[in-house]
Amino acid sequence: MNTVTVKINGMEYNLKGKEDDEYLLKVSEYVDGKFKEVSSNNNKLSISSVAVLSALNIADELFKCNKEVDDLLKKKNSLEERNLTLKERIREIKQEIEETVENKNQEMASLKEMLYLMEQKSREAEILNDKVADLTEELEEKSRLEEEVASLKEEMAAKKNKNEEEDKRYVQLSLDF
Repeated sequence: MNTVTVKINGMEYNLKGKEDDEYLLKVSEYVDGKFKEVSSNNNKLSISSVAVLSALNIADELFKCNKEVDDLLKKKNSLEERNLTLKERIREIKQEIEETVENKNQEMASLKEMLYLMEQKSREAEILNDKVADLTEELEEKSRLEEEVASLKEEMAAKKNKNEEEDKRYVQLSLDF
């Protein structure tokens, strides 16, 4: 226990407390200041009246401080609740983001696979196009050859007819001789 001698309104008092000397001196200076403030505003008051009015002023300050502390505690509690709510919302948002990222990664993988398959199909289509072009050329060549064969057949048929007519004339000429 600490003991310190202080002066309040010109009188000395011995204060004892658990707090250090500096704190006890500050408290006594504060009470002495309140005494001086009340007595300077009204010189005709007795010491007991100054003490009561000083005590009332200090009690008023205490009540106001307690109300402010209560208000601050309520605000602190409200802020802590809000903080917990926000932390929970942040956790939910993080989870949503993780799920969204996972879904997007799956979509990307699916799209990459589809792109790979489309590229394969495109290469296959190019190969088929080349084959179709080759077959088209072959068909055109076949068609040209068929036309040439038909033309040769016509030519041969014409020559055959001509030969037959010449053979007939020759047979007739031989018969005429």
